[in-house]
Amino acid sequence: PSGPVLLVAPTHSRGLSAVEVLDAQWLRDLQAQFPVLNVLLKLHPHTQDYCPDQVLPYRQAAALSERVVYIEDSGVNVHDLLPHTDILLTDVSSVALNYLHYDRPIIWVNNPGRFESDQFEPDGLVWAWRDMGREIEAQQELTDAVGEALRAPEKHGERRRHYRQWRFGDFNDGRAAERIARNVMTLIEPGEEDADKVRIMCNAVRAFAHSEREIGSL
Repeated sequence: PSGPVLLVAPTHSRGLSAVEVLDAQWLRDLQAQFPVLNVLLKLHPHTQDYCPDQVLPYRQAAALSERVVYIEDSGVNVHDLLPHTDILLTDVSSVALNYLHYDRPIIWVNNPGRFESDQFEPDGLVWAWRDMGREIEAQQELTDAVGEALRAPEKHGERRRHYRQWRFGDFNDGRAAERIARNVMTLIEPGEEDADKVRIMCNAVRAFAHSEREIGSL
């Protein structure tokens, strides 16, 4: 149905995942507060495979509402969904770093068990760049966070654009595939102006490969 789309894309790691913080009640609360909001649930494949008890409430919620869609196919690429959404809800998933391309609101769920997790990396980008979105510590904060994202999507926009420039530079125009294809063809059939650069690069690759073999034989 028409209306804004909230994409829910958490990771699966215990102690970090938003799934451990949010139960199915938050979906009902959101629908009551924002009746035109659509919720797209794209859980991590490992969550579906290893934590079926956590998945069941989401499947049930989707069965009860046409505005809640649970993506059963674990092979669906979450990045294909990004351009069709208005808000991203995640935890420590790197999908947020690529969502910067679209300059849209991000809501971070902080799992209180993160400090006990051996995968907690406070210096990682998904923690160091948390000011590009709204952080919540508990389920009760989610409705307010979504409301803020709908009313004021420009909030945190300055930080999002700062990090987007840092991450993508001037290469966020959607033409990466063309550049890759062009560079591959340059390697295969270098023109006169590129011959020296390609020769230097090929020699460097051979040198690295030789070094790896030498190290591997130690």
